[in-house]
Amino acid sequence: VACERCDRAEAVHAHEKLLRSGGGSITNPENIVLLCETCHSWCHANPAEAEAEGLIIRSTDPRAKELGAAWEAGA
Repeated sequence: VACERCDRAEAVHAHEKLLRSGGGSITNPENIVLLCETCHSWCHANPAEAEAEGLIIRSTDPRAKELGAAWEAGA
């Protein structure tokens, strides 16, 4: 499976767009992006840019409720 950001490397990391600590669910596939190690590290080193690309979603974002729905349902 190719990285969903660069499409060049093998995706070996499941990155949560909305962190569980912010209400995100790891069981909701809409909240997971498959990334290579380089792109995953880039997301955490460049949060503003990653947010602009939709790879990071803050808990205050209106989309956050959707990404945490499975978590709230106890999945």
